[in-house]
Amino acid sequence: MLEQQQECENCVSGVVNRVYGFAVAISVTFLSGVDSELQASDDLERIIVTGSRLGQEQHDRLSPVAVICAEQIRLGNYQSLEQLLQQTVYSAGAASGQSTTNASRGAARIDLRGMGAARTLVLVNGRRMVLSGSGADQAVDLNTIPMAFVERVEIYNSGASAIYGSDAVAGVVNVITRSPEEGLQVDLHSGITSEGDGTTLALSGLWGRTFDRGQITLGMSYLDRGGSRQTDRTWAHCDPLGNCGDFSSTDTGGAGYWDGQWWSPGEDGDWQAQTGGYDVSPHSYLSTPQERVSLFSELRWDISEQTEVFAELLYSHRHSQQQMAPAPVSGVVLDTAQLGEGPWGTASSIEYRRRMTEAGTRDYQQKVDTVRTVVGLEGRLPNFRGAQWDIAYTFGHNRAQNWVDNLALRERLIDAIYQQPDLWFSGQPLPAHILDEVMYDDFSTGGNEMHLLSANIRADLWSLPAGELAVAAGAEYRRESGWSTPDPHTVAGSSSQQQQDPTQGHYNTSSLYTELSLPLLKDRPLMQALTANAALRWFDYSSFGSDITWQLGLDWRVNPGLLVRGNTATAYRAPNVSELFAGNMGSYDRLSDPCWGVEADPERAHFLAACRADERVDPNYGLGSDGAILPEDPQTLVTRTPGDDLQPENARTWDMGFVFTPERLSGLNLSLDYWRFDIENAISRINSQSYLDDCYRGESAQCERLGIERSDVTGRISHLEAPLVNAGELSAKGLDGLVTYQWQYGGHDWSLDWKISHLISHELNGVEYAGTLGRSRGGYAKWREELLLRVVADHWRGQYQLRTVGAMSDWSQPDFEVAPAVYHNVSFASDVTKQLTLTFGINNLFNEEPKYHPNHGDFGTNAEVYDVLGRYLYSKLRYHF
Repeated sequence: MLEQQQECENCVSGVVNRVYGFAVAISVTFLSGVDSELQASDDLERIIVTGSRLGQEQHDRLSPVAVICAEQIRLGNYQSLEQLLQQTVYSAGAASGQSTTNASRGAARIDLRGMGAARTLVLVNGRRMVLSGSGADQAVDLNTIPMAFVERVEIYNSGASAIYGSDAVAGVVNVITRSPEEGLQVDLHSGITSEGDGTTLALSGLWGRTFDRGQITLGMSYLDRGGSRQTDRTWAHCDPLGNCGDFSSTDTGGAGYWDGQWWSPGEDGDWQAQTGGYDVSPHSYLSTPQERVSLFSELRWDISEQTEVFAELLYSHRHSQQQMAPAPVSGVVLDTAQLGEGPWGTASSIEYRRRMTEAGTRDYQQKVDTVRTVVGLEGRLPNFRGAQWDIAYTFGHNRAQNWVDNLALRERLIDAIYQQPDLWFSGQPLPAHILDEVMYDDFSTGGNEMHLLSANIRADLWSLPAGELAVAAGAEYRRESGWSTPDPHTVAGSSSQQQQDPTQGHYNTSSLYTELSLPLLKDRPLMQALTANAALRWFDYSSFGSDITWQLGLDWRVNPGLLVRGNTATAYRAPNVSELFAGNMGSYDRLSDPCWGVEADPERAHFLAACRADERVDPNYGLGSDGAILPEDPQTLVTRTPGDDLQPENARTWDMGFVFTPERLSGLNLSLDYWRFDIENAISRINSQSYLDDCYRGESAQCERLGIERSDVTGRISHLEAPLVNAGELSAKGLDGLVTYQWQYGGHDWSLDWKISHLISHELNGVEYAGTLGRSRGGYAKWREELLLRVVADHWRGQYQLRTVGAMSDWSQPDFEVAPAVYHNVSFASDVTKQLTLTFGINNLFNEEPKYHPNHGDFGTNAEVYDVLGRYLYSKLRYHF
């Protein structure tokens, strides 16, 4: 129990820091002194400090570093890093995960502060992880790092470009892998929702051996995650008003547009105005199934008393699946002269659409392989004040194969209609030979690759009156490449799915950095210690040339119970391969046409003048024969175009705060930190809905940027561009508070950890997102909190977790208030024997449902913000041989 409690104390506090021979948890707590025997040891040890290259003995962290420790991971139901990280108070926006049913293609991301996944740097043991996903990706797929091998996770909540280079704008996530343990450890994890779906089965083994001159760790893990359906939850299928289903106007049996409205064939062969639609919800996953296999190994070997060789290997294979409704085919313009006589009368052309239900659902699957290897040397220079050095080569490779079954080929479909128009306009199912002719299965490939060479050295250069002057320096060379090769039919634009161009490109960058910690004063009145810290990085990109970033901070220890700190830095993010080299890519986005039913909709009166001025918009557009507003198809084809002359992002970050540890109340620690990010030249895709609304408010520049085209037959938007641009300014600011308390009661060790984050502002080009919830940018709750209560006894442990996502207002209807979501998780672990431990837990104990809001994505809510599975029961078994 002693080892477990020490681990919990170090983690509950949030960070572990050592400075001046005693420990200071900068973001949370003031810990016990460092063992002098440890400091005096000459043995090499792996020192990993997130946010600094100086090492724990030399550096007092200037910015808060949150630590998620092994005990929390062992007691919780974390099947992937995504679940662990997206539940923290530092996550915001709409990072993709297991409930992202389409766009993510099975990948999972983390979005710190809601600044975008590409602005969060992910490390493994202090070194970069290769970008990963379905090809030419902008961020790391967290599924590539199996939870079975994770010891703890550190989150550095500030810009760190001067330390780590590009991408570390919003912060850094550093995953520390498990240290070797003697023998074999086997873990079995199973779980199921209270509805009987969403099953999970995970099996892992970790073997370790320590020798006189080194140590080795080998591991394997397997995960089988079952899916759950949207229709298995009433709230996901029906809104609060009782309206059930998620309907698309592209229905089965086909429909044609002429005489100002859509017509569909009736059962008796006549034609009638289309009033219904196709419910796509029965075909959609609420949580997507996935299967993963991972291998891990780490070797450390002393080749001399002062030098050690090390190597790491991480391999993961992911097989993920998604499903969507049968393929819709829309925007098909037909020449009535080739169709012959029909109900369209004298119309020269009509528009046709059809849901290809006869072919079955669109089935997506991905097989993704990712490998990461690290080899290097590290050692000490005993004759140079114990300086430590390391050199390493990191290689990462990610390869994906992607399938989409049951798509249609537009040109073949059009030819088939002209050959047998009576069949296609009969409303009857299509025969198998027609489906064989017009349907196909789509196949694409993609990947990412990284080469990284690094060399570092750190040492205490001089003994000054106030302490040691610590310096670190190093050099890096990195090459990043990415590619995405769509199916030829998709490239040609002949598929029923959106057109996409291939992506292929690479860049390389070289950099030099230095970091120092300068003690200024010591043992003065109201100034037990005052330390200045600085970092500087020069870099050169093959795509953009050279620049520098810097970081400055001040650390003021007033007395043993009060620490005040401040830090400011610049950050830099170069456009990645996807942003630099991607071509056009279509996307069916949920948009509302401002001109739909505008003549009869008083809420759209501000669009009326511009819609009337657009000759392509019929006065009856969006209206039925009785003048009533028809249901609008929520999806519009948007062409995502590459940016012209994209430039790097530049950012300035600030954070300042204090840590208070009252001497008279042992175990209590309080901290409060203010943080702020200001990004210039922020790279983002324009907000299509905002630009579309502004266009029809009379802003012609927005219309030109979108390049709007409308169907000559229906008047619907048939083409709309959303370019990638240096959009301007992205800024965010807020407060992070933390309270920890550790005590003993009833012979047991208790700990309380309460984190709370307040988002003051989050602006993109002057538009405020703080406190809003929408389908495009996700959720930016002003208040998020997490409370963790843990008790540790001799042979058992218990944990209670409370998570809150604060109230928000709907993005499109600001008067619609979305209530807070509160989740309660409980778990209990018992050491049955010295070798066997059993764990039982329940997540979302009271089955809190996701919150409905009008501007929702799938399921009537935002699956990236709320828990969509509901109450989840799980059990774990750990046996140590």
